[in-house]
Amino acid sequence: MKTIAEPQSSRCRHTPIEKTREHLKKIMPEEFFSSVSPAELEEILPLVVNIGSADGIRRAECGRNIFIAYLRSRELNTTVTGWELRGRTFHSLRISQSIGRIDSRNLVIEHYRLADPTPAEPCFSFEEIRAAAGVSERDADELRDLYERLNWGDLRRIPLAGIVRLALGALEMQKHGHVRVEASRLGGKRLALSVMRSCPTGDGQLFDRLADHFIFNGFSVRSGDFHLVSHGAGDADFSRRPVAAAEFVVEFERGKLRDEDIRRLVDSCRLVNWAEVNDLFQFKLVMPQLLSFADANLVRAIAEFIHSQLAYVDRHTYSLENIHRYLARYPRLLGELAKIFRRRFDPDSPAAGRPLASGTMLRHIGMIATGITDNDRIIRTIFSSALNFIENIRLTNFFCADKSALAFRLAPEFMDFYAELSPEYLKAFPADRPCGVFFFYRQETIGFQIRFDEIARGGWRSVIPAFGASELERFDLYDYAKDEIFREVYVLAHTQHLKNKDIFEGGSKMITLLRPAGERDFRPRLWESQRAVCAAFMSLINYDEKGRLRDPRIVDALGSPEIIEIGPDEKMFDPMIEWMGAYAARQGYSIGSGLISGKPGSGFNHKEYGVTSFGVYRYLLKTVSELGIDPVHGEWSVRISGGPSGDVAGNLLKLLIARDEEGNYRHPGLKILSIVDGPAAVSDPAGIDREEIRRLLFAANLDGFSPERLHGAGAEIVYSTPLISHGEDRYRLVTRSAAGELVEKHLLRDEYMRRVHLMLAEPAADVFLPCGGRPSTINRDNVAEFLPGARPTVRAVVEGANSFLTPEARETLEQAGVWVIKDASANKCGVITSSYEILSGLMLDEAEFAVAKPELVPEVMEILRRRADDEAAWLFYRFRTTGTPMTRLTEVLSCSINAKNRELRAFLEKHPEMVTDELVLDHLPPWFRKNMPERVRRIPESYRRAIVSVELASRIIYRLDGNIENEIAAVTAPGC
Repeated sequence: MKTIAEPQSSRCRHTPIEKTREHLKKIMPEEFFSSVSPAELEEILPLVVNIGSADGIRRAECGRNIFIAYLRSRELNTTVTGWELRGRTFHSLRISQSIGRIDSRNLVIEHYRLADPTPAEPCFSFEEIRAAAGVSERDADELRDLYERLNWGDLRRIPLAGIVRLALGALEMQKHGHVRVEASRLGGKRLALSVMRSCPTGDGQLFDRLADHFIFNGFSVRSGDFHLVSHGAGDADFSRRPVAAAEFVVEFERGKLRDEDIRRLVDSCRLVNWAEVNDLFQFKLVMPQLLSFADANLVRAIAEFIHSQLAYVDRHTYSLENIHRYLARYPRLLGELAKIFRRRFDPDSPAAGRPLASGTMLRHIGMIATGITDNDRIIRTIFSSALNFIENIRLTNFFCADKSALAFRLAPEFMDFYAELSPEYLKAFPADRPCGVFFFYRQETIGFQIRFDEIARGGWRSVIPAFGASELERFDLYDYAKDEIFREVYVLAHTQHLKNKDIFEGGSKMITLLRPAGERDFRPRLWESQRAVCAAFMSLINYDEKGRLRDPRIVDALGSPEIIEIGPDEKMFDPMIEWMGAYAARQGYSIGSGLISGKPGSGFNHKEYGVTSFGVYRYLLKTVSELGIDPVHGEWSVRISGGPSGDVAGNLLKLLIARDEEGNYRHPGLKILSIVDGPAAVSDPAGIDREEIRRLLFAANLDGFSPERLHGAGAEIVYSTPLISHGEDRYRLVTRSAAGELVEKHLLRDEYMRRVHLMLAEPAADVFLPCGGRPSTINRDNVAEFLPGARPTVRAVVEGANSFLTPEARETLEQAGVWVIKDASANKCGVITSSYEILSGLMLDEAEFAVAKPELVPEVMEILRRRADDEAAWLFYRFRTTGTPMTRLTEVLSCSINAKNRELRAFLEKHPEMVTDELVLDHLPPWFRKNMPERVRRIPESYRRAIVSVELASRIIYRLDGNIENEIAAVTAPGC
């Protein structure tokens, strides 16, 4: 114990400070006095003077030191103080607890030392660290790169051995999104606990959350050291992210420390990176120790899932808040649900993989009786829905150690339960049922992937709704998106299935919804979420050569391997696309980097080649021609939704304003009358300035449009960035007057939104091109804006954005005489390109692909042109001859080809000799037949069969005979 000087006089001995000093000598452990300096003790003593149980937390800050004192209770502990200090960056902490008591409670004194942000020179040379790490000079490049990014300001007091240990850990963790937790006994009831994680969003310590896990599992913190080990190399460099580490000494407070107590603590702390803690389940279930952290996280996932379904039964009654509230009222039933789940999916359970026996649980649910009949019905429905979720799980990564999101593969039969609850449920979706459904959950992220065939592909879009205009409606758009997410992904996947009729993969779609946070640059948080969900997804579809899942902690109740292909979509940026491909290849996925298409280097990047917009453009030209206008020499006009920085809209605008080899506009008579862009909007009766559009292309959204480039009288632009005036949001409107002057005024929010939406429907134009925006933007409630006085404001609609119009809106417009070219026809070229990219990747290595790419790209573009033009010709011919609306013709064509495809695939399974190299080569770009025809043998047999069946189906559908062998013979004859 450190020597404490005695006061000079007896009078001093009786001051409150000195009385406190003497009392601390009696009640505090010896290690407390050895851990504080005399100066620090003088800062602590005033905090403890006359401290009582009613005093709460006492706190003092001095320089880089924070001292906290309180009498420990259920309400006052390190969880509370950790949350109070949230956002502060510590270098170390020391927590001491008294042996004796005050007011029947233990005194706790916490000492936090804040990190010193001052940069420091390296304490050891690279050669010293390399030699101590045992890394050869030949293999030292990765370590050398990390050495250049070590944060010596945090590490300068650590000996060489400690630096090496942290550096080697950082090399591993900078590539991963999970938390690494390691524990070792120190003797008695104490543990040394090491926590390490990459921290791309800058939140490196998470002590506020860790304190929760320590206390819940029966441990108290004695000390902690925190280090930002390394800096990152940039937000988009996923393999060189910043790494943080924390090392704790914790002490068990519940009797003898057993191995299972240590294991439970470690498993719990692994959730700290991504599991919610500050919610109703934490306060009502976890803190009273009614559920574990992991089981509470399972309940959160279940709540999100059943809300996504019950929203189509009664979204007000079954709001997420109500579901949380009613679930939390029955912790015993939640515990039983967790036990049922664990019995089936815990790989250590004797009953793992066996069907559920849920009769007892159903009886317990049926016995719920609150005294209010309506509440009984609601609560029983909620718990029955939760049980239905567990019954229909086929795969889950819940028991995998290294995860940062939960993933569940569900049997689509779960929908039967909700269909029985309400007929309104099935009315919300297309009639076709999916082939498979995946559900994803992590803090502030939920998502689905739905597919309609065993082999399927479709894009992954991430949705981050904007904040509302005022605090009173801050999360309205997010809450609405959460209500709608399952319908959105279902409808888009179904549309994709109709769209994919030209390729061997069926349709799918993946959507993840992120809670908005208001940060200026959302990408680091977006990428962290996407990486976590991708890794979780991969764990459920990554099978070895023998058809077994590579992760042994996943119980396979599905029984058949699945191959998933993903394409780029909304908020899927190139760094993420590249990472996903490389990650899938490293994990040994069956089609390697083919998990994701659109890769900038080793693929056909959608943004670079504008392939999605190319199909819309070809349909637009055909439509304008059918309207009796020469698209090259005639005068015509369009309205567009989606802005110059968007994928589909940006590339379509690029095509519309393109110049020929002589520098002349390819469409000199075209006027782009309005553009609505999320939701800034500009309109100009003289046609929007093409060169101003060119300046903004892929560089800025429409908010960057200069009002000086408005030309016609009445031209106007409204800007989406709000201005605050007298506590209300107002928005800039700039108009070109009849006299040629620019006039500015400010609109209230509601007037602004009406103005923006009106620009979707006006002014009158030949064609409306929805190329960006949320699904169901035009619906039965607002489609009348396109028909003022029962007269349409456009002659045709060519859908570039999937499901921008609802089926009811399409039908209303068609009945009014508007031609509607459905998304499943117009917006199909992107997925065709992705399909060829995946096939090319299966047959060529990256170096070979790079050599072939200059020839492959124009061949693929020619295939796209032919597929778009052929279908457009087919649609318009049948429309002219039969009068059938083109939206209906699109569905007829897609359903006919898909049905024939299924029939052929079943036939070819029985006749594998008909799956020939020649037919596979017919489907591919000509380069393969000319240069490497033998490479088709690298394509998996299931893919070969699917390729042949879709190739034959698309030929046969025009020569229907009724006898499948005759049909195949007819379309495989020479010259076909």
